[in-house]
Amino acid sequence: MGLLADDKEFIDAIIDSNNFALRIQLRRLFVTLLVMNTMSRLDEVWEKTWKLLSNDIVYQKRKEFYLPGINFLFV
Repeated sequence: MGLLADDKEFIDAIIDSNNFALRIQLRRLFVTLLVMNTMSRLDEVWEKTWKLLSNDIVYQKRKEFYLPGINFLFV
């Protein structure tokens, strides 16, 4: 029917959840949305939310490899 053609609701849900959810919970939300197969433009949702979804990876890798001063750059 094309009622949700722009996926704005999904992007907004991830952005709004960022205020109170852990990163792992955000990623689970994204996976749940993928599994539901209701997004029409997966690439657009990913491009607008990937920084929120992956924000803690740098911290986790620093902790895992005992490298507190290492910096990762996201282009």
